[in-house]
Amino acid sequence: MEREKSTQIHQGSEKDVEVLQKVVRPEGEMEISVGDDVKKKIYWVRSGFESRVYYNAYFKKKLKETIEMGILSKNYIKKTPIGIVDGNNSAFFVEPHSIVDGSIKVYKGSTLCKSEEYSYNSELRVLFFYKPPKQPITVEFEYYDQEVWDEVYNNSISCMLIYISAREIDDHSKKVFKSPDDVGTLTQIEVNETLSVYMEKFKVGDSDLKNLLTSPQSEADSDLPNDIDSTPLEASFGETLEDKTK
Repeated sequence: MEREKSTQIHQGSEKDVEVLQKVVRPEGEMEISVGDDVKKKIYWVRSGFESRVYYNAYFKKKLKETIEMGILSKNYIKKTPIGIVDGNNSAFFVEPHSIVDGSIKVYKGSTLCKSEEYSYNSELRVLFFYKPPKQPITVEFEYYDQEVWDEVYNNSISCMLIYISAREIDDHSKKVFKSPDDVGTLTQIEVNETLSVYMEKFKVGDSDLKNLLTSPQSEADSDLPNDIDSTPLEASFGETLEDKTK
């Protein structure tokens, strides 16, 4: 009998559905600054998977502008990437992540590798060989000043996120800002306040998740442990503020 109770599937309550929707669909009404100390009630829509393309494209645009302004310096480095050379390992980790596009050169021993021998993922910072190398690996490349690069990246992603997600309260298909550059005219405080409200409003806390897992609607709840470990789920900045910077 106890075994049957513990395996019963319970009917979710309205509260369960509400919490689950917050987890899978982080969107809803909130108030944000739209400039000149003006507050506006808007509807925040979920940032979809394809938004990643827009984040990267806008960052590249702002990076190019920063370079053209002459305020982003370049450095050169030759180093050994992180990873074991044993004839079996194919993946190596490269730092920093602000490498100038097209500048990376890879060597096995003293021999320059052909581009067909490897691939480099700038987002993951992983150098991958199609055939595991048996000789020591070195890489050389140019890279941008990391601190400035990070600022450009974070600001670009924040502006694009707000531009995509902030919609008119009465028409969710209409964006509040005309362009991500319009978002960029807000002060740093206004942008930070918007993102803080977003994170706080759509955050699912420990208690919500625990209640979802241990709903009182379930006859089987009495068989579940009281110390279920749960981690707060927060609406993500589109994978993109990946650890806020990377």
